Amino acid sequence: MRIALFGDIHSNHLALEACLREAKGFAPEAWVFLGDYVSDCAYPERTMKLIWEAQARGNAYFIRGNREEYLLNHRAGAQDHWQIGSQTGSLLYTYEHLSARSLDFFETLPDQMRLEFPGCAPIRICHGAPGAVRRLLFPGTGESKAALEQVEEDILVGAHCHKQFEMNWKGKRLVNPGPVGIPTDGTTAARYALLDWCEGEWRPRLLSVDYDTEAAVREIRESGMSEMARVWARMSIHSITCGEEIAVKCIELARSLAVQEMGEPITGMIPERYWEIAAEKMGIL
Repeated sequence: MRIALFGDIHSNHLALEACLREAKGFAPEAWVFLGDYVSDCAYPERTMKLIWEAQARGNAYFIRGNREEYLLNHRAGAQDHWQIGSQTGSLLYTYEHLSARSLDFFETLPDQMRLEFPGCAPIRICHGAPGAVRRLLFPGTGESKAALEQVEEDILVGAHCHKQFEMNWKGKRLVNPGPVGIPTDGTTAARYALLDWCEGEWRPRLLSVDYDTEAAVREIRESGMSEMARVWARMSIHSITCGEEIAVKCIELARSLAVQEMGEPITGMIPERYWEIAAEKMGIL
């Protein structure tokens, strides 16, 4: 039994196409998608087209990520105050460019799933952690160890932290196939993984594949996303071209600058000018 694993696509359909094409050559018998299908890159429906194709082929399993939750909450009327600007413009762009079919599909997705295949040990899949879509599980941390101890299955597969890794703890294994769409490890390749059932255990293979990053950047610039989310779009471009995730640093810097100048904590939206200043200080504008 062989399973292909894909997580954190973030609308990067070009990276997903490359991963699917290479994975097909390994002839997996099941395809598992671990959430965060859209946002952060351009033309989300191009990614969803690949999702529909995978679903139509059969033997494909899908769970929702935190980005899907944000979009569904917005559709349900959440007071999230999405607007054009660096803080929420990327999410607003994604929402406005998604079909009702896609949003309806997200509504059907569980936040975790137990997969059982004949003759194989069961697998637990999630996005962040079981029962906590936004929880970050990094290799070797106490939270990762606790998550492994929480599940009945001997293997837990997740995504969300944008780190490709395999971790063993007390006879159990945590596998993250890495990010398809937004790399963070200093390289620009798209990440995915295979799981092979062999000699009574699941054995992961952590893989990467190059793709046309210049085309992904062009799409962000030509799609209108850069106008709706100026700094956020530049952060996505930086990650795609440099393999470095800088969103957290930029957010923290923008908030710190705002607090210093305004003299009070920022509990809501960070004014756009501080995003611009932070981005300039970080060299991405």
